[in-house]
Amino acid sequence: MMKFALGENPKRFYGGRKLEPWTRMGTAALIRKTLYDAKTYSKKLLEGEIDPEKAPAPNFKMEALVKVVRGEQRVRIHCHRADDIMTAIRISEEFGLDYVLEHCTEGYMIKDVLASKKCKCVVGPLRLSPLKQEVWGIRMDTPGILSNAGVHVSLTADTAGKTAWLPMEVGLCMTRGLKEEEALRGITIYPAQVLGLEERIGSIEPGKDADIAIFDGHPLDNLTLCRMTMIDGKVYHNTI
Repeated sequence: MMKFALGENPKRFYGGRKLEPWTRMGTAALIRKTLYDAKTYSKKLLEGEIDPEKAPAPNFKMEALVKVVRGEQRVRIHCHRADDIMTAIRISEEFGLDYVLEHCTEGYMIKDVLASKKCKCVVGPLRLSPLKQEVWGIRMDTPGILSNAGVHVSLTADTAGKTAWLPMEVGLCMTRGLKEEEALRGITIYPAQVLGLEERIGSIEPGKDADIAIFDGHPLDNLTLCRMTMIDGKVYHNTI
């Protein structure tokens, strides 16, 4: 996949060094221009396959985006604020991108838009401190609000080290409106669909990878322990 970023991260990292972009509009404009150039380059590549004399000079920056503008490679777009989320949707629709909305902190403000467009949303992490303005609108009930509106919500701890505490975060979301079945889907089959790996993982079905965890209680209860872990059908942990 390809990662895009809107909001404060590009503003801070580039603007702080006096480089473009240093505004939200500048970030959106740069992404649009780059995608337009990539689409033009992709078209010339196709023309070059028919007539080698029309082949463009190699452009390695554009080469990285060819599959993106052809809809062959999914993009995951960092966007917290509602306006950034809408910008991500507009740009994705303009260029026909296969996209996923990453973080979606203020998604509850535009839940009907996200539901009507059948957006894939990866929500979280939900226990952030107010380290930057764009996460000041964070709410633990966002997954429940979006899910109840019909959005397929995947849940993320954002970093590998914090994944150990994801069950606690999911449980907190359940106490704030996220239905149990959707909570379990949000950490199994929905993320598998986001990754394009639903044919292999995300649910227990014949023919899929046998990655299975067995618990001695509800898997999202903090009093529960994992008693057995299987990966590709091989037992790696067993206290049963």
